[in-house]
Amino acid sequence: MGALNVFAVTVIDYIDGVLICEVDGDQGRIAARATECSSGTDVVLVARPESIRVVPAGLGDQDGVVERAVLVDGRSEVRVSVGGIVVRAFEPGLPQRSIGDSVGLILEGIVLPREDGAHR
Repeated sequence: MGALNVFAVTVIDYIDGVLICEVDGDQGRIAARATECSSGTDVVLVARPESIRVVPAGLGDQDGVVERAVLVDGRSEVRVSVGGIVVRAFEPGLPQRSIGDSVGLILEGIVLPREDGAHR
């Protein structure tokens, strides 16, 4: 299956098909196009790197800063810092991003129930 982006989160809101979540441990917020969940619900947000689009800053659901962009197995692996978390994405071909670039992210994810039963 490969690498996954996995975050324990609490749902804050659901606006126009985008789930707004607070990442556990005061690591900031993350936005994902995922199934609607009620505000206050604790879930696990999962996104494959291939399902994340890196776009120009201001054109995604959230903005971040490129921390790494390298060629891996014929595609670019881009790591983007969003608040206190790092999201891993893949793009086709050679790296087109540079460290420090501001970019937007469109994250297509799925939500899974939390096994720990935690609720704030």
